[in-house]
Amino acid sequence: MAQDKLASRYAKAMLGFLKDPDRVRLVIRELSVFAETAESHSELKYVLTTELFSEKERLDVLEAVVRRLNVSEQTLRMLRLLSNSRRLKETDAIARKLNLLLLEAADVVPLAVCSSAELESIEKKKVE
Repeated sequence: MAQDKLASRYAKAMLGFLKDPDRVRLVIRELSVFAETAESHSELKYVLTTELFSEKERLDVLEAVVRRLNVSEQTLRMLRLLSNSRRLKETDAIARKLNLLLLEAADVVPLAVCSSAELESIEKKKVE
């Protein structure tokens, strides 16, 4: 529950800062890729989320990762903010909430469809 409130706060602030839906979509993709990268490398996740490393050390590692991922300046700013606030571990939740806010602004409601039987790919495409 607390993570959802935190993600909402940051996502709303990011949406207000970015304004342009195309820019927001780009940042969502890049935040998601960053979160997936950090989650799949335990040492990286440890360095970015523990307090054993100084802020400068975390930022140096963050910027090295960001260079390799080739993210935009806006996303780098968001990640720096999250690092300074010690919220990098919330990146994925923030990206998901930002996506929901963007869809909501466009009057689109996400929908999950469940089936008791496995659907064939052609059936899945019809549903999508």
